[in-house]
Amino acid sequence: MDVIGVWAAVGGWWIGGWLVRFGWFLCARWGNGVSSKWHSPSMWHPAMEWIAPACLGGVCGFVTVSHPGLPESAVAMLLFAVLLVVTITDLHLQWIPDMVICPAALLFAILRFWVGPHPWTDYLTGCLAGGSMLAVLAWISKGIGWGDVKLLGMAGWVLGWPAAGVALWLSVLVGGVTALWWWGTGRVRAGEAIPFGPFLAAGIITAYFWGEAWAAWYGSLLTGSIFSSKTIYMW
Repeated sequence: MDVIGVWAAVGGWWIGGWLVRFGWFLCARWGNGVSSKWHSPSMWHPAMEWIAPACLGGVCGFVTVSHPGLPESAVAMLLFAVLLVVTITDLHLQWIPDMVICPAALLFAILRFWVGPHPWTDYLTGCLAGGSMLAVLAWISKGIGWGDVKLLGMAGWVLGWPAAGVALWLSVLVGGVTALWWWGTGRVRAGEAIPFGPFLAAGIITAYFWGEAWAAWYGSLLTGSIFSSKTIYMW
């Protein structure tokens, strides 16, 4: 990792500590007015106070190395910061505040006019398609909140399409397996919900770095090109 990556990691770790406190502030200031229909206990663990800033520092350092260019790296790091805040509020109260998501979505939509490797319409598609698919899933399952839908829609402005679809697929897969494990082991009782925001945040971050590559690989599976003679020889 170069010097810029190291500074980005240290800065992300330091800012992450303040963002954790900001998430706590949102919960304390406006959380009492949040009426959760889930009636589930807080999923917060004290270790998150240092794990969350460390994770933010790690991804901030990695993005400066893997995605050269200050404008795009700044957009990504801003997204990661928003994801950290909503992860804190979701773990505490199963609440993804509109006061964080909506301004961030507007900001990303404006930034994508000038910053980004793809046309603006790709990011618009990521917002609309990603949010719409999760909205359908929320309507069918009755177990996903509309804050999660808006969160993926916001992230779609940064991910674009098809990376937003990859983020959704990863979060549903990992979140579903984790929910089954927790319910099976008794960590969560029947009727209690599990906050989906942290899994969605992890899927979004993963899809930002590798979503397009994974989508292309999967597309090659569907078209059968991965079974070409050249590919078989490489395997």
